[in-house]
Amino acid sequence: MTPAALKSEDGFTLAEAVMSLLVVSLMLAALLATASLCVRTNTAVALEKQDARAIAAERTRLSAALDQVQPVTGAGVVGSDRTVAAVRAGGATILYTARPGFHLRYVGEAGTGDRWPEIAARTTADTRAVPARLQAVILTAGDGAPAAVIRLRADLSQACRLDPATGVCHEGGA
Repeated sequence: MTPAALKSEDGFTLAEAVMSLLVVSLMLAALLATASLCVRTNTAVALEKQDARAIAAERTRLSAALDQVQPVTGAGVVGSDRTVAAVRAGGATILYTARPGFHLRYVGEAGTGDRWPEIAARTTADTRAVPARLQAVILTAGDGAPAAVIRLRADLSQACRLDPATGVCHEGGA
């Protein structure tokens, strides 16, 4: 073989072949990273949709349960962070039990708490005030953020005078 035949320009040098393999491998790595990101995003979206459906189902269950005691009167409802019950002459009947991952909070004139009527005991010492009433129930998801707020209608007496600033009903209306 002659030295002229060895210096032929018909092929790639070793450096060119290595560089082309490096470029192809970088492009494949970028493609795999993008595919992995798409899979993680799709999984996160699917989980978010599943959580939204679970929250909507719990909101519907809780609303239906609370519809049984509306309009709310005096001490017609008792509740813990997981259960709501209606108080009747024969005792208490459980209306709703939260599924795992959900908790309940109760809103009254005195504020918000995990138990009802415990929150009602914090009301003002005004002797003319009607016993505190449950104004709303808050359904919270696992992270503690409110998932739903269900406001309750009150059965106010004709003699009630509602203070618009505090939302407290006083006897001896207008």
